[in-house]
Amino acid sequence: MSDTNSISESELLLLSALAEMSIPLDCMFFKKSTFEREFREKWHGLTLDGVLVAISNLVASELVYLTKKENTNKHLLETWNIIVNLTAKGGALWEERRRVRWEEYIGDGDDVDEPSDSGQRIVFRSVVAAPLKQLAQMLEPHSSAFEVAPPGIASAGEWQWSRWKRFDRSYAMTVRIRAGAETPHFSAMATLFEIRDTVTQGFIDG
Repeated sequence: MSDTNSISESELLLLSALAEMSIPLDCMFFKKSTFEREFREKWHGLTLDGVLVAISNLVASELVYLTKKENTNKHLLETWNIIVNLTAKGGALWEERRRVRWEEYIGDGDDVDEPSDSGQRIVFRSVVAAPLKQLAQMLEPHSSAFEVAPPGIASAGEWQWSRWKRFDRSYAMTVRIRAGAETPHFSAMATLFEIRDTVTQGFIDG
């Protein structure tokens, strides 16, 4: 078994990309701009062969494990059928090395309903109420495009953030993107998540 304390920065960036969700192996081969856009993480800087070596090292260290898609398309390259998953051990190492501060984090919004003439509702989650309160305050100048739906910030119970990470309790806040606002829906959505990212930008080192 490899020494988990000796994993490289590139390997740690791969763990960061995997923290919230499992990813097809081929996505690890994305070029820099695509990788950083899709995963909102710094690019690992590895060649194709370098990615394969890094994943092998992470598997040997029991930080990730590989699975195959069900009902795979035989015409696809084999790497498209392989999914890379973070283990609980890998998640704990990622939290330690990146000094994750969950109390400053707001989870990506879950769509409550599809965009329509009545608008769209997005639910944000956090393990404490403070970052949601900050988000609500930062949305106030944009009241023509957004509103915090009743009951505001409320206890939401258990939160399964990813396969390896679960919180026993959490808070939720629903934001409604107003229909018919001057700002087009896609622009309003982008603005909403930019504001969310501003609130949460300090939750992780690196």
